[in-house]
Amino acid sequence: MEPQPASSSTKKKYWGCLGVLVVLLAIVLVIIIAGISTWQTRNSKRVEEALAKIRSNGEPTTAEELSEFYSLTPGATDQTDDWLEVVQLLQQMGKDPETMEMPYLGEGAEVPTTSQPWELEQQAQAYLQRYETLVDKLHTLGEVEGETRYPLNFADGFGARLDHAQTLREAGRLMRLQAEVAARQDDAETATKSLLASLASAESLKREPILISQLIRMALIGLAADQFESLVPSVAFTDEQLERLDTALAKIEMGDTVRRALIGERAFGSIAMSDPAVRESFGPGGGFMLNTDAALLGYLDYMTRLIEASKLPIHETLIESEKIEAELETEAESSFLARLRLMGAAMLLPAVSAVNTASARTEAQLLGSRVIIALERFHRANGKYPETLEDLVPDYLDSLPIDPYINQPLRYIRRSDHDVTVYSVGNNRLDDGGVKDEQKTDVTFRVVKPEDDEPE
Repeated sequence: MEPQPASSSTKKKYWGCLGVLVVLLAIVLVIIIAGISTWQTRNSKRVEEALAKIRSNGEPTTAEELSEFYSLTPGATDQTDDWLEVVQLLQQMGKDPETMEMPYLGEGAEVPTTSQPWELEQQAQAYLQRYETLVDKLHTLGEVEGETRYPLNFADGFGARLDHAQTLREAGRLMRLQAEVAARQDDAETATKSLLASLASAESLKREPILISQLIRMALIGLAADQFESLVPSVAFTDEQLERLDTALAKIEMGDTVRRALIGERAFGSIAMSDPAVRESFGPGGGFMLNTDAALLGYLDYMTRLIEASKLPIHETLIESEKIEAELETEAESSFLARLRLMGAAMLLPAVSAVNTASARTEAQLLGSRVIIALERFHRANGKYPETLEDLVPDYLDSLPIDPYINQPLRYIRRSDHDVTVYSVGNNRLDDGGVKDEQKTDVTFRVVKPEDDEPE
């Protein structure tokens, strides 16, 4: 029996159902589009409110505002031209083939202890003499206070060139080389000037609201601290020289500079999310993820929380920033929409916990250096080191130095009248005994003085 053709009524029912389905799909599509539009409108308004709140706090959100934010403290001496001259001289020095032969600056062999002969000593002296103008300029800047505002084009966002900051590393290395030469000549004054110049080169970056610049600043401070520790046993610093070093160390502040850099980084993120070229540089999907008000809102929210955390004491800042970053990671994995909203933040947020850790380490190095100065002055007066750090208060220290990692006093080990160790527990927050090793878990300073040192 052959199949009968579909009836006219059946065809009408089919097309009627199809029409209803199309209409329903259209309605759903309209609802989705309207929802997305409403969501975007709401997020756009929230972004405007968030940016307005940031501006009301006197903090930047655009390249123009960031340029104004990077300014000198009213009344401060402007040393910009001097440091730009130093940068230019350092760049010229870097082109000298002999620079590569020098320790620290190039590939020269490690400098032996002062009790051992140094094959390159005369060559190093001649090299320093050739760059006497640069060395004298650094020494002069190390003895005077001031601030610097290096020329930067913030409109370039994350692509802004930081050649000056990278070049300043060479200032620290050059001064380290000179301090080694000075130590072998029993020239405590030149060693002091070299240390002060290293610290001054770091502080020329103090006002720069960029995290990379602050990391370079911390590295320069750490270099000076390590150098001072190595010089103490062999260089007869006077009380006046030690006081000059202590004064310079006491003026260095970490928390506010990191906070300014976070504020600048937040502005950079806002600039990046407004620049199609920057968005696309994050690869496939990067442009889409960053091209939403929701992504910008997520970024601003987390960065603002990190900035607020930076206002806490450093040991609390470490804990809070690690907590915030962990929350971001967890929330970004919770759902597709959350991932969409926070992908921009995840891609653009700096490793703030690492920056805060570096800040805490630098703070520990500063405190450790100041304690070593106090111990050295005590030793010069008494011919031995004190039994406890409390013995340094109030004659040599105003108060006990507090470990920035755990908010407890720095540790002190007295092995003999002439052998002491001062240390912070470091990033693992565990007391590893102040042992100096490659892991550098504790931030440690050890000084062993000759046993024939007599009190002054």
